[in-house]
Amino acid sequence: MVAKPKNIIEMQPEREEPSSQSPMKLFMWIFGLPLGVIIAIMTLQNLL
Repeated sequence: MVAKPKNIIEMQPEREEPSSQSPMKLFMWIFGLPLGVIIAIMTLQNLL
């Protein structure tokens, strides 16, 4: 029973470190997904 809360406490700081990089990931998703869709549409138009 005591080991489970310790694992949760150990996992929390690991999640807090990437959270500082989460804004960059959000920008990557916001700009990356539309770019991927545009590239896919361009490639499909080129193939057709």
